[in-house]
Amino acid sequence: MISVILPLYNGERFIQGAIGSILDQSVGEFQIIAVDDGGTEPTLARVEAMEGQIKAGGHRLEVVVLKGNRGIAAARNAGAAIAEGTYLAWLDQDDLWPSDRTATLLQALEESGATVARGRMRFVDLAPDSLRPWVRDTWFSGNHTGYVLGALLCRREVLERVGPLQTAFAGGFDDVDWFMRLRHDQVPLVDVDAVTVVRQIHTSNQSGRASQSELLAVVRAHLQRSRNPS
Repeated sequence: MISVILPLYNGERFIQGAIGSILDQSVGEFQIIAVDDGGTEPTLARVEAMEGQIKAGGHRLEVVVLKGNRGIAAARNAGAAIAEGTYLAWLDQDDLWPSDRTATLLQALEESGATVARGRMRFVDLAPDSLRPWVRDTWFSGNHTGYVLGALLCRREVLERVGPLQTAFAGGFDDVDWFMRLRHDQVPLVDVDAVTVVRQIHTSNQSGRASQSELLAVVRAHLQRSRNPS
């Protein structure tokens, strides 16, 4: 079974598409863990309305409700805490999985013996006027190595080695920090030359408002770990 951690926060517009892309996977039995992070839109109600469809496909739905808005890293950690699958995956409420992504990443894990399989990410611009210039120049130039959790599939034990996501990085770089820790700990990783997540950039998501200062803080933390490996 694959546990999919799905943080929710004011994603009513996108959530049915995200869950639909999980259900459209060509292989896999999924435990979908929806973590409501205290939004004002009825996003969780949209998820619960799909429970029949989820169960009809042979999958499970688990719901976690957090008190207040604790941020995406805390929501991801809360979902991981109840994950039961052999494998872990993540999907943001406004992103999509190509239908063959799970099959592609499972095959890569089985053939390589790696702990983590990572694909590539493609960006779709839903709000051209909302992006910071540095974000636009960086992202919309083809498919990119997946430094986001939605691009990977991993064996569940990786969290015991790398640890949880850092809630201090609230602006959207908690996953980049986690990847840097994973590489620092030399966790076996295999890269796959296939798009495994489609990121929809719009006016409300964190990615489009990403802060260069937080990215620099992530890099500084990584450099500090490199200098002090203990």
